[in-house]
Amino acid sequence: MPTPDLFMHILAFLAALLLSLVSSTAGVTGAFLLVPFQVSVLGLGTPSVSATNHLYNVFAAPGAFSAYHGQRRILWPLAAVLAVGTLPGILAGVYLRVRYLPDPRLFRPFVGSVLVLLGLVVVARAWARRKGTGRGEGEGGGLRVIEMSWRRLRYRFGEGTHSLGLPGAWLFSLVIGVVGGAYGVGGGVFTSAYLIGACGLPVYTTAGATLLATFAASCAGVAGFMLAAWTGGATAPPIAPDWSLALAMGLGGLVGGRAGARVQRYLPARLISAVLALLMLVLGASYIVRL
Repeated sequence: MPTPDLFMHILAFLAALLLSLVSSTAGVTGAFLLVPFQVSVLGLGTPSVSATNHLYNVFAAPGAFSAYHGQRRILWPLAAVLAVGTLPGILAGVYLRVRYLPDPRLFRPFVGSVLVLLGLVVVARAWARRKGTGRGEGEGGGLRVIEMSWRRLRYRFGEGTHSLGLPGAWLFSLVIGVVGGAYGVGGGVFTSAYLIGACGLPVYTTAGATLLATFAASCAGVAGFMLAAWTGGATAPPIAPDWSLALAMGLGGLVGGRAGARVQRYLPARLISAVLALLMLVLGASYIVRL
């Protein structure tokens, strides 16, 4: 008969597959939803949860961003800027998680607040958007960089031209790296909301870059937590990632992420935003109300 641990890992695989299928269409791996899954469904809450989530990203993200690479939809300059900004923030976030948020009673409201904030950002952008993005935007062909300097990135996608101020994007990625490091994500969900909401870039052109930056940031997050566990010795609570649980979720995320990346071009951008916002607000509010 299967053991409880086996059931837990099967459940984790299925949850990651479903969540990454939905979230990868917006350029994120679903790790931000796997934190409440680990806390509420699996009953975990120590810093190991954040470390395991970073390791999940390391396993799951390549499947999604490789699919975007095959479709020639990765903005490499944008991915590099996001990664360089996020990495130092991630390490600072790891320190904050281990030092100030080891207690699940403190971590739960932090999780709820982050999710609600993200949901409100996505809703505000969808409400303000006067012209929705249709299906055709996902069929515009490859990306072509027009201008690249330390101040600005301009590129074409289909028949449209889009631009982004790079100093602001770098500073934002640095700040959200701190939050992402403590929460247990590479920052892709925050960055995606910023690029789509505040900067007005099409989700179809940012998804690959945010996923690639998420992978790099989560590698740093795993290294940071493992270093904290090594330097902290055998002290409680657990800090190091759960490798078997992360692998089970990572395999689910790998499958779901590749599938989501392939179906994304057939979905309206407003539908993608609505589904993500609903998940964020419902989960976040439930965590806050239960305080």
